[in-house]
Amino acid sequence: MIRVGTSARVVATAFLFGILIQGPVSAAAAPAGVPVASLTQAAPTPHPVVSPVIMNLWKNVAQCEHAGNWTFAGPYYDGGLGITPWNWSYYGGKQFAPAAHSATPDEQVIVARRIQAAAGLPDYVPDQNGYCRGW
Repeated sequence: MIRVGTSARVVATAFLFGILIQGPVSAAAAPAGVPVASLTQAAPTPHPVVSPVIMNLWKNVAQCEHAGNWTFAGPYYDGGLGITPWNWSYYGGKQFAPAAHSATPDEQVIVARRIQAAAGLPDYVPDQNGYCRGW
């Protein structure tokens, strides 16, 4: 966080590294060609992304578990992959959303892969051929 009243050089450095500047910034302190408003806004937090190849494999699991409904909210299993609330919490899902059904498909896959890795199967995708054998 940078305080108001800092030099233009510090403001320019902060802008380059995406540091949030607290309070109003004068136009004189802004780097040439950079709107002052852009200096006071925090950059959006990017959502985690799973590779398209991995995601396509896990889409088969979601299709089998809850007919591809990634927002399924059930009493025992949640989200497109049917992750229990306990597993969601234990394997770090709450860093993304309070429950699996509130998370993006990518975030659900990240948690599912953590579960698989803890079981000693980091690259295993259950039901990868769509046969609904369960996991």
